[in-house]
Amino acid sequence: MSPSSLLGYLPFLPYSLKCLKPAPYIYSKADRAKLGKHIQKVRRERKLSQQEVAKAIGVTDAAISHWEYGRHVPQHWLVGAIVEFLGYDPL
Repeated sequence: MSPSSLLGYLPFLPYSLKCLKPAPYIYSKADRAKLGKHIQKVRRERKLSQQEVAKAIGVTDAAISHWEYGRHVPQHWLVGAIVEFLGYDPL
């Protein structure tokens, strides 16, 4: 069952939940470019194409291009794959 279908079962409750949505963090162009430039540097050192990096991380080659040129930042759930690609050992 989807959460929206469950709402039909809750009208008998006398409670209503309200909260403010947190403001999204706005990354500056410099912030967006830092990780992308680092990925690009490692990719070029290893003589890999954007397609090969994309396959290793599990995204499209367009996503790699957008990161490298600072147009977008990766989603939080991709951090593990990016760290693995970069070769960092957190321990």
